[in-house]
Amino acid sequence: MKQAGNRQVGSAAGRRVGVITLVCVSTCALMGSSTGAARGQEAKAPQTAQKAKPLLAAPGGKTLPVARIDQPVALDYTLSEIGASKTEAGAKPATLNLAEAKGKNNLVLFFLSESCGVTFYYKSRLQRLQKDFANQGFAFVGVRGGRKEKPDAPLDLPETKYLPMPFVDDATGELIRYFKIRQSLTFAVIDRTGVLRYRGAFDDNVDARRVAKPYLRNALRSLAAGRPVAVKEVGAIGCALLPMP
Repeated sequence: MKQAGNRQVGSAAGRRVGVITLVCVSTCALMGSSTGAARGQEAKAPQTAQKAKPLLAAPGGKTLPVARIDQPVALDYTLSEIGASKTEAGAKPATLNLAEAKGKNNLVLFFLSESCGVTFYYKSRLQRLQKDFANQGFAFVGVRGGRKEKPDAPLDLPETKYLPMPFVDDATGELIRYFKIRQSLTFAVIDRTGVLRYRGAFDDNVDARRVAKPYLRNALRSLAAGRPVAVKEVGAIGCALLPMP
């Protein structure tokens, strides 16, 4: 039996593991639209690294920092992988630490839920994006977050079958609170120095034929070319995440 342990985040090419999806409300209402206004900014010159101030209150009175655009983010999160390996009864599941990507790759976090039907419409677009950028210094990680619909049932996510990236479980909700993620199909892009450069939607329309603004692809192109990201934050199109208990 293969021993489970910490896994290193590297290029997404050829890496196929289990997927975790974020929970959506029963209505799975679409959030955002093709006419939604993106908060675009002309990027400024790099600033001196500063620690994010603690602003977010977590359950139990604990104070957590909040990730801010164009500021360094905390990546020292070790999360259990979903379906990464079969372990013996009682053995700890394989884990992945996001900090391992810092200084090596630009990191793309894909936040998703267990049953959001909107993700299905992005299957081909997600596959193409990962294929196009996997060899350009980008690591992709899927993050399942929000309250589970069936807490006692094992996670069985369809994305694991068609996206060759590691998927981890944000079981405590700490990561979605830190990155202020409220919907599935939200992406956070952290450059190789550990600075958050983009947070938001994949693009501006569920219908691939009507996409006018490929926000995420444009952000990755800019980083790959060493250019500032123009549109840094825009509302996502997805399902609302159930709040943690």
